[in-house]
Amino acid sequence: MSKEVKRYIDEGKTLPWVMGGFPSGYESKAAADFQGYFSGEYTFDQMVDQLKADFVELKK
Repeated sequence: MSKEVKRYIDEGKTLPWVMGGFPSGYESKAAADFQGYFSGEYTFDQMVDQLKADFVELKK
């Protein structure tokens, strides 16, 4: 199986794992933002804005 995975990687058929680029603590902030949307506290657009703001704040 690893040979097949390597072939896919070599052919550019995979996507990189980008989670390493997220700042520490973003997962819990994002979870709270999603919960705010699911509970009706935020609209979808407000949730996206909050996700972006959290990312910027934590990246400082």
